[in-house]
Amino acid sequence: MIRPAVVYLESAIPGSVTTRCSGFVVNPDGYIATAGHCVDPQHLTGDDTTAASSNQILDEIATTGLEVSVLLPDPAGDAVKPVAARVVDVRSLRQGDLALLKVARTNLPSSELSATRPEIAQPVQAIGYPVDTETDAEIDFANLEPTARSGAISAIKTLGASSVIEVSAEMSPGMSGGPTIGEDGKVIGVNSFRKADDAGAYYVTAAAELSEMLKNNGVTSALSAADEAYRTGLDEYYSGDFSAAIENFDKSAQLSPGYPNVAELKTDAVRRREAAGGGTGSTSDITSSLLIGGAVLVALALAGGIGFYLYTRRGNRAAGDVPGDVLPAGAYARPPAPGAGPAPTPGPAAGATTQPMGPAQSTGGIRCRNCGFEIPPGQAFCGRCGTRQD
Repeated sequence: MIRPAVVYLESAIPGSVTTRCSGFVVNPDGYIATAGHCVDPQHLTGDDTTAASSNQILDEIATTGLEVSVLLPDPAGDAVKPVAARVVDVRSLRQGDLALLKVARTNLPSSELSATRPEIAQPVQAIGYPVDTETDAEIDFANLEPTARSGAISAIKTLGASSVIEVSAEMSPGMSGGPTIGEDGKVIGVNSFRKADDAGAYYVTAAAELSEMLKNNGVTSALSAADEAYRTGLDEYYSGDFSAAIENFDKSAQLSPGYPNVAELKTDAVRRREAAGGGTGSTSDITSSLLIGGAVLVALALAGGIGFYLYTRRGNRAAGDVPGDVLPAGAYARPPAPGAGPAPTPGPAAGATTQPMGPAQSTGGIRCRNCGFEIPPGQAFCGRCGTRQD
């Protein structure tokens, strides 16, 4: 369900640094969500000591000439194609870590944001494009396939005025900005950062924060007609109604040329229909299909590798420690894709050790209207349950 909406992106300050991240489409008319630090020039260059406002970051983007490109299915038939993206809105790492991008495309595979309150111990999948920082392994641009990693919600906390969700699903460099989803395939948060002193704690910005950013920019999270046909086809495929699934996969491809996974799914549906004698498939055949294709189910319904904390490299200049409680990103200088333009020469990897993160200390605050937890003055969300206070 989520895999077609997950995208790979790169941000580059010409002649300085290139970074890799993940993102996901939130509206078919070209709107893409990612982490704010993925497009914040100060963060990319290792100078994110101030919590800049959205307008300040946008001004910095214009000054540095930051170039953002996204790899998307090519309607002409090629596997993927780099498309220039414009930064519509952004929050720095310390102010919510979100960004909204716009590309000049329509009918893109999209996603759904969860409208329900996340629960402790809820199973999740973190999705994105991890980079192998040890071997500098290249991503296979011809066959972009994100990674999915399983975990559960460990806690719901407040960072400044933003709600963040701690999860146990492992996040690797390059996966920043990708979605973390629930078992229903809906997005519960945007991959953001990890604690320096706890390898098992990873954080995502809550979907409610992204919903607010979309609303402020007049954007609605929505699925396209192609998405609806694709998801109906998935239901039919896994229920064994292969003929109906083939029809909907065809419809999805017609509505959105290059729609990920559709061609492969249709080919497999045709094969399974033929194996079932041209019918919809027997119960035993369906069960066998699910068992044999278990890994495929995970990849299609929940896949993507959490686009987690961005790994960057800056040419021969190591980053200094970043005050605060999250690990900084390093730059990863590599060409985005054939024909996407040159990238700067890689330099040594950057790294820093930071202090552990915890919820802000509360003094003289109010009590949460949902769970009664004390909330410091000025905070919008409960540090225990994540409920927004009206």
